[in-house]
Amino acid sequence: MAHELGHIIIPWHIGTLIADNANSFVIPESIYEASQAYWGIENEANRFAAELLMPRDWVLEQINELPDLARLHEVVTLHCGVSPQAAAYRLESFLPPHIVYCAEDSMVQYSGRTIGTHAYALTKGEMFLEEFIPNCYFPYCKAKFSWRLGGTTFHWWILPSIIEVAPDDNRNWREVLENIIMDINPPPGEIDFRLSVNGIIAAANGELKRAKTTKYSVESLIAISFQRFHNRDELANFIAHPDFKVYVQKRAIELVRKPEKRKRRSK
Repeated sequence: MAHELGHIIIPWHIGTLIADNANSFVIPESIYEASQAYWGIENEANRFAAELLMPRDWVLEQINELPDLARLHEVVTLHCGVSPQAAAYRLESFLPPHIVYCAEDSMVQYSGRTIGTHAYALTKGEMFLEEFIPNCYFPYCKAKFSWRLGGTTFHWWILPSIIEVAPDDNRNWREVLENIIMDINPPPGEIDFRLSVNGIIAAANGELKRAKTTKYSVESLIAISFQRFHNRDELANFIAHPDFKVYVQKRAIELVRKPEKRKRRSK
C-alpha cells in the first residue's frame, strides 16, 4: 500500500510500461530506455514506502538506543508493521560499516551487509551450518545477536574494524605461507594457491586505500583481510591452519609499511 501511494504522491510517476518478451522479441532501444525509467520509478516508490513506514529520524533514534542489533531489528519490524526483510534493508542503509546479517530456517533465506563491509554475505539457499558447527561464520566477530520470528531466525554479526598485531616471530610472511602450503597441500597446486591467497590481501589493500570510512593502517588491513578470507569453502583448510593469522599479520605489515619506508628514504 505504501509503495502504491508513492506512485500517486510523487508527481512524475505517470504511466505504466508493458513489455512482451515472448518468442525472443527484442525490445527496441526506446522501450529499453522506458524500462530503465520504469525500474527507476519503482525504486523511488520503494524508498518512499520505506521512509513512510520506517521514518529516518525514528530509525536513527532506535539505533542509538538499542546496541543489541537483534532487538533493534525486532523493534523496527514489529513497531512499523513491516516484514523482517524490509526492516533489515532499512537498517542496512543507516548502520555503520562492518556488519553482516542473515535470515535462516536451516537454509539461508536472505542476507546482507552494511555499506563499507568487506566480508561476503552468506549465500541465499545454502545450508546454515551453525546448528552443527557453532560460530563457524565470522568466528573473529566482536559480537553476534539473534532473534526468532515464527520458523525463521535472524542473525547479526558486528565485525572488527581493526585487529591488533600479535607478538611477532622471526619468520617473514613468505616463510609462513610456504609452511602452511606444505601442511595443507592445496588441490589447485602451490603456485595457483599462492597467487590466489596473495591476491586476496592485495585486493583488500587496494579497497582499504580507497575507503573513506576506515583509516589506512596495518590493523585495519588485517581486519578487512579477515573479512575477505572467511566463509570461502576453497580456503577452509588454509583459514583453519594455526599460522593463518600470522601470515595475514605479516603480509599486512609489509604492504602498509614498505611504502612508508620508501617515502621516508626519498625525502
